[in-house]
Amino acid sequence: VLRILLWDHTTNKNIIWGTDQYGYDPKSCIEYEQIASGDVIKPRVLKSQEDQKLRTDSKAEVYTPIEIIKKMNDLVDEKFNGQPEDYIKRKVLEVTCGEAPYLVSRYDVSSGNILFLNQREGLLDRKMKLINSLPLSHNEVTWEVYMSYALKSTYGYEWQGDSLLLARENILYDVIDWYEERFLEAMDIDMIKTIADIISFNIVQMDGITMCVPYSDIPVRIMNWDKDQMERFDGKIDEISLF
Repeated sequence: VLRILLWDHTTNKNIIWGTDQYGYDPKSCIEYEQIASGDVIKPRVLKSQEDQKLRTDSKAEVYTPIEIIKKMNDLVDEKFNGQPEDYIKRKVLEVTCGEAPYLVSRYDVSSGNILFLNQREGLLDRKMKLINSLPLSHNEVTWEVYMSYALKSTYGYEWQGDSLLLARENILYDVIDWYEERFLEAMDIDMIKTIADIISFNIVQMDGITMCVPYSDIPVRIMNWDKDQMERFDGKIDEISLF
């Protein structure tokens, strides 16, 4: 699953580090063997104060408290006038997403505090909460269909490879959490791999100014699930919510 989450569908290689804070060339790919121990890449809140300041100064990395995320996402939802299925399929994008707190809020990125499902305010969390409340969602096949709609319409991009990987992992674990809340059992590995694959298409590594892979002139491509084909990303998604 980690190998899937490391994959970049634009370059057909692993995502790159995008930072020199780990002692590797920022332009080099993050290799599975470099991080497989699980204690190399850490959320911002667990990084040293020096590293946090450096990333703020160099990449304007500042993470938002959950209270502000809730207020901003509430404003997005106030503009929505549609049916539940339309809400689930609504396309959303978090720009320069960091660890993707506007999409999923497994923990408060500003404090590190773990959040229970009823405290989560991400846009994908809100879709999953709605799915779990639908009468038909007790059927696992139906739940998976709705979950797929929700996930395929959720996008994000980030420059730094460690934050991008954390964003992808957070989204994966978040969907697993909602599944386990609904069915009271562990998700099987095939479904986990399917979810990881969708995430690897939708949460991409990109320079938000050039719309290219960082340090390159390679245009980033994302999956258009409506057409089932990869397309150049131009910074816009129809019916989009930007953060």
